[in-house]
Amino acid sequence: MVEMLISGTGKQEVESIHRCSRELAARLTEEKWEYYCFCTAKRLHEFVDQKPLLDMICVDLTMTDALTAVQRLRMLNGHAYITIVASPDISPAIYMRPGIMAGSLMLKPLTEEQVRQVMTEAFQVFVKR
Repeated sequence: MVEMLISGTGKQEVESIHRCSRELAARLTEEKWEYYCFCTAKRLHEFVDQKPLLDMICVDLTMTDALTAVQRLRMLNGHAYITIVASPDISPAIYMRPGIMAGSLMLKPLTEEQVRQVMTEAFQVFVKR
């Protein structure tokens, strides 16, 4: 079983990433996938407190204290492929660091085209591993 976390500030954003990820997982892998999707910082932090073991992680850093959540997730999931969603207002120095080691980045506002392009690259790298 492959497990993926998707968190974002809006239901539409999370659904777009989830929909694209499901399609890519079905096309590029034969494994069964489990998705954990959250639209609030509270739900994200409650989930992180459970110390989940994940294979792919996609977190929106504009959520309250999301940076701490991503750092904790990286400590628990050293092998996981992480995609960061950020605002152009957030300095890359915040998320381009060894404690996170993100493989991909999406900048807000997200478009379907950007989600598809970034997630396709992420899944291709993940599958090669």
